[in-house]
Amino acid sequence: MTRITGSRAARIRECAYSKTLQPRSSITNVALLPRNVAPSVAESISMMPAGLIIRARRDQAWSATLQNRTSPMEADLTTAASETKGARKNVRRSMVAGIITFMPDYRAIAEKLQQILGTGRHPVAVAYLDSAPPGVARFEGSQPSSCSFWRLAAEGRSFYTVPGDHFNCPIGSYTHKTITSERMPELQQTLDLMSEIGYIRMEEIPGVFQLAETPAVVTYAPLAETPVEPSVVIVAGKPGRVMVLAEAAIRAGMMSQLPLLGRPTCMALPAALSNGAVTSAACIGNRVYTEIGEDELYIVLRGQDLEAIAAEIETIRSANATLTGYHQERRQTLTV
Repeated sequence: MTRITGSRAARIRECAYSKTLQPRSSITNVALLPRNVAPSVAESISMMPAGLIIRARRDQAWSATLQNRTSPMEADLTTAASETKGARKNVRRSMVAGIITFMPDYRAIAEKLQQILGTGRHPVAVAYLDSAPPGVARFEGSQPSSCSFWRLAAEGRSFYTVPGDHFNCPIGSYTHKTITSERMPELQQTLDLMSEIGYIRMEEIPGVFQLAETPAVVTYAPLAETPVEPSVVIVAGKPGRVMVLAEAAIRAGMMSQLPLLGRPTCMALPAALSNGAVTSAACIGNRVYTEIGEDELYIVLRGQDLEAIAAEIETIRSANATLTGYHQERRQTLTV
């Protein structure tokens, strides 16, 4: 691992130990610490590879965004270290101009989601990015649909796709905004077929959710292993299990006002990204390509809401356990 020495390291130390935490200019050094460790400030500086020192623009809006998510490095680092050894031992940490940021423990959240849903299937983290993240392999091969990538990630694979990987599915290409003018006739043919057999009405098409921008790459990974912060997370389960997760999202204030979504299933991703958590009954194509059961539904969570939703799960589980006994007693005593 490359050590940072000389004036470069000195500048970082100066910034890291600054009591004012004010940058010398609108550009400030940003250093990212390795995952799942709680090194001292000095150790973190010395062990950072040069490739992880990046340049980031720091302006008033950026600083305001950090205020509610970070704590000054001059704060008691013993407390921060003890937190990582305890409940937050797998926390991902990064140092931004002398500020330690605590990233979500996606592994713990994934385990909680799987426990609630009662499934061994991995929650799928999907991220829409401008470029491929380091260390993530590009998808090789071909899949018949965009939602086929969900199945691969749910089975444990991590990879990224480019727009062309989605071309086999004109509907998925539409919702992901990757469809090109050359591919539009194929989309029209698919819609004509669906309309002719009575599956859809053409007037429904404008109501299909679509990404606001075309992503250069899309990463898919089990949530516990996601290489980046996910844009959305996809989980599936039986209705009673999905109910608990939806109620946790409602309690957290992260549930959208959208009704249960239907076809196409892939529109649930842009819908969640722009509105908050959504539920979906899926569609027949998705059920064929992903092999989820006929007795399962989807719930798609916005990545930025995961911690808030996960924090409410135990409250909702406990409340439902209490209410189960309450309603069972009422049923027994009030039924004649």
